[in-house]
Amino acid sequence: MDFQETDRQIVKEFVVAPEHLSGWRLAVGALREKPGLEDRTLYLANFFYEAADKLGEHENAFHFLLEQSLVWQHVFMEERDKFEGSDEERMLSALEKMEETVMKAEEYRVAHNLEDLRGDSLRFLGKVASSEGEDEKALAFYQESKKLLLAMPSEEPKRIRWIEVQGFEAEALIMTGRPKEGLTLARRTWVIYPMHEFDLYTHKVWQSGVGISTVRALVETGNIELLGRQGAEKWLDEAQSLLVIPEDMETWGDRNFTIRRREIRKLKEELSKLE
Repeated sequence: MDFQETDRQIVKEFVVAPEHLSGWRLAVGALREKPGLEDRTLYLANFFYEAADKLGEHENAFHFLLEQSLVWQHVFMEERDKFEGSDEERMLSALEKMEETVMKAEEYRVAHNLEDLRGDSLRFLGKVASSEGEDEKALAFYQESKKLLLAMPSEEPKRIRWIEVQGFEAEALIMTGRPKEGLTLARRTWVIYPMHEFDLYTHKVWQSGVGISTVRALVETGNIELLGRQGAEKWLDEAQSLLVIPEDMETWGDRNFTIRRREIRKLKEELSKLE
């Protein structure tokens, strides 16, 4: 869905105050999770990045840059997970823009001495490296990111992100030729999720991602026999069973979990082709 010029003019009239930026980050994050709203999300994320930067709200500005990277990551994933007619040019363009915004965010973080956000930055640098097939590089980024996040005080809200990064680390271990080690870490990560309480939507997206990324990595590296086809399908079914928000519960994200469900459908198709 295109973001029309009339919408842009309306946004330009917004008066942005520092105390409202966290709310705008949540709003942009909600849009980012909904396929079809990429243009709108990118425009708003860039608008609020510039506004936050002018206000000297550097941490918020940094995160608005990362929101733009996540949009491009989702575009990349959309093309990767199409059943047919994948647009290679669009996928590569999305990957380039994903990398561009992550590098801009890292440069911004360094320029403004946002050292406590280095773990976040490394997580995104790892995702870029992984998407480009530089798996050893991705693994190093993820391991350093996890180390920094775990070193944070237990009461620090950002600390919980280590559990998402550990799932990425497990995938990277498989992709770098250590499938048994990666699968063991993925299983350990999967079972500890219920021991941690945080935002329900985020919890479901992150935990389901462990099973999905592990199965994909095993398929791509020819190591699916470690799980077996039935074991892989069972894990994907368990991941899919997570993708439900109770009707009486509000959520900031996509209630349909469109991106995750598309990944699962694609992987099940690939599994069906294996002998």
